[in-house]
Amino acid sequence: MSKKSKITITRAEDFSEIETELSDAMEYLDETNQRIATMLREHALTSAEEAEKPAMPTEEENTSQDKAATNRQDG
Repeated sequence: MSKKSKITITRAEDFSEIETELSDAMEYLDETNQRIATMLREHALTSAEEAEKPAMPTEEENTSQDKAATNRQDG
């Protein structure tokens, strides 16, 4: 029979480094997700506020309203 040598693989340091890199990447993703969520909330609030504001009349509407007011004063 042939003699087999025992192979020992020690990767404790490799796994530790990989775990650190993964943890850092996950933390970065969490921070990025929080920034995106905040930005989306701010955008939603801004959009809601703009939707609540009365629309500014166009120039044509202003002219029509001015004429109507003038006619009421004259008549």
